Amino acid sequence: PPLPDACQVHDAVAEGQDVVIATSCAILGPHDYLPSRMGAVLRDFANGKLRAYIPGGFEFVAARDLCAGHVLAMEKGRTGHKYIISSGFQTMDDIMGIMERVTGRKRPRRLPASLMAAIAPMTQLVQSTLFPSRTQRLTPGAIRILRLERRADTSKARRELGFVPTPHEDAVREAYVRGISPAIVFGVMLTENARFISSATSNVGAVGLMQVYPKIWLTREMSQLLGKDLASDSTNVKYGVFILSRYFNPRTRAGVVKPAT
Repeated sequence: PPLPDACQVHDAVAEGQDVVIATSCAILGPHDYLPSRMGAVLRDFANGKLRAYIPGGFEFVAARDLCAGHVLAMEKGRTGHKYIISSGFQTMDDIMGIMERVTGRKRPRRLPASLMAAIAPMTQLVQSTLFPSRTQRLTPGAIRILRLERRADTSKARRELGFVPTPHEDAVREAYVRGISPAIVFGVMLTENARFISSATSNVGAVGLMQVYPKIWLTREMSQLLGKDLASDSTNVKYGVFILSRYFNPRTRAGVVKPAT
């Protein structure tokens, strides 16, 4: 069924229902599995396939912030009130700078927004006619929104819900580290630790759900990035996904993954 609009929500409140509105912005960061338009941009940047970008800016929200904000709205929100969930405003120049630091790649060419706004309608027509299965990134609507550089006010969500946003760079860094299918992660868990025992330790010292070797991976740099407690399921999975990303990325592949027996 279609989602209710704001008028329907307010009608429901007038009828005595306990309804709260939570509005989020463009998704950025890990767990963006579709991916979203910006998620596809970050993926292409990381794989060296992003050829150009345009200036502009928008409000972005880390996927975890989006989920946390909606849960907080359900738990603490006032009936009939609206809360905006966003991690903050970023320009595309800022986003490209973050991706440079995270991936080590140089940013692509920066094209004038006015030029792309002029040719986007024609590009959209050609692409929709000749290549209908391809998704156009810089649609006329996307360019218009980026050029508007709209800001969102999250002060109400922070004040009333206790909403605390994730820094954009942390979200992008984790998305880059986590660029592995959840199915692969689950498969490794089944192979390494079929009973899903958090405290499991192998004969060679590998620890936790994904059997991470502390002597190899628990360095100072990794501890600062992902945490120190390998007995923690969330921390252990972060390490496991990072390790998998090293083997699945052709630029950093160093060997063959072997069971921690």
